[in-house]
Amino acid sequence: MSIISDAARIIRAGEEYSQSNKKLREAVKDFIIWFHCVVRPGDLPEETCWQISTYGGDHVEMAFKVDTDDWRRIHTANTSNCPMEWIYAFCTALTDARGRKLLTWLEEHGRINEQWRAELSQIKGKVV
Repeated sequence: MSIISDAARIIRAGEEYSQSNKKLREAVKDFIIWFHCVVRPGDLPEETCWQISTYGGDHVEMAFKVDTDDWRRIHTANTSNCPMEWIYAFCTALTDARGRKLLTWLEEHGRINEQWRAELSQIKGKVV
């Protein structure tokens, strides 16, 4: 292989990686907006390890507990500026014990209509 072919392959791989990161950021933003539709700010008890709040009138922030005193916050206004490390941590948190606590709480207490219940079932099927 020539250096030019190697460089082109690396650039294509970088572009694909960038596009997948962009899609993941959009999916996280969509999830936060959906979640805000079924949970009011202040409703989540701390033991779920999650918080949701609004700011600036039309933006939503979702936070998840990383350890005893450390929280990571993802804002719908600027998911493109959020470190990918935090986006990955958010997705990981949805799939571990914190995610199970959140989904269990949501099933019991969220303002869920039938469409949202179907979406929650799909999410839970992928998480659990």
